[in-house]
Amino acid sequence: MIGQMAMFAPDATLPLRQRVQVELISLAQARHTLEKFHYLHRTRTGRQLNYAVLIDGVVDGVITYALPMVIGSIAGTPTTDVIEFARLFLAQNIPHSATCAIGKTLRRIRADWAQRFTSAQVPQIVMSW
Repeated sequence: MIGQMAMFAPDATLPLRQRVQVELISLAQARHTLEKFHYLHRTRTGRQLNYAVLIDGVVDGVITYALPMVIGSIAGTPTTDVIEFARLFLAQNIPHSATCAIGKTLRRIRADWAQRFTSAQVPQIVMSW
């Protein structure tokens, strides 16, 4: 559930990078947020990873990475080696929280993708339109 109240007041003296966390979630868990709040009002199809973005322990939004909807290659790289930054929704939109959350997902996306999709190529490039 987006924006549930924290049980304790957050420690605002901590740097933002310590207050923002990301956790892998299922498509079913991300679906409600993306269909209700994201401007496209739909999820992606196909192979994808969804992350919950937590700020001070409270779920604030969702980030989705998916296989690109492109056939062939992108800048000479086969699309099997590319994943797309497909969706981002943050309820509070605290300054720099999106950058912090994206950075945390980018640091772990290759390992998470390889673990979830064992028969797939490990992504070499993350593309955003």
